Amino acid sequence: FGLLPGGFHEAARFKYGKDRAVVSNKKGFIKYALQFGYNVVPAYSFGECYTYWNLPDRILLRARMWLCDHNLPGMLVFGWPFFPLLPLQTPWGIHTIHGKGRQFPKIDEPTPEEVDEYHKLFVQDLSDLFDRHKHRFSLSQSELEVL
Repeated sequence: FGLLPGGFHEAARFKYGKDRAVVSNKKGFIKYALQFGYNVVPAYSFGECYTYWNLPDRILLRARMWLCDHNLPGMLVFGWPFFPLLPLQTPWGIHTIHGKGRQFPKIDEPTPEEVDEYHKLFVQDLSDLFDRHKHRFSLSQSELEVL
């Protein structure tokens, strides 16, 4: 199964044309993976940031994050002018690329330091995955912004 650790927060911080991943303070899935010894596979969807427009970060960001903290989507996206819920077309489509999995050890009660250590490995694996494949989608100048 797959997890989207960024959740509503990542959707609220979505910016057209900007490759972003909201995982800096999302460590619960790492703790869970350590408790059960799961294989964690980073994945990134190239082209997704060109599918919709969202409210800019400067507009009510604190209020939108508060909504996300309470499991409500703090975003207002729009795509096609006459059908705003339909995504915009991208020149290359949306392609989800999976990286090499990393087998986590089984630790019944991982310490915060262990969670931090494996979270850093996950973030590095995700960044490496992005850098390794971005040229395939004409994004060689792009950088993954990890929030």
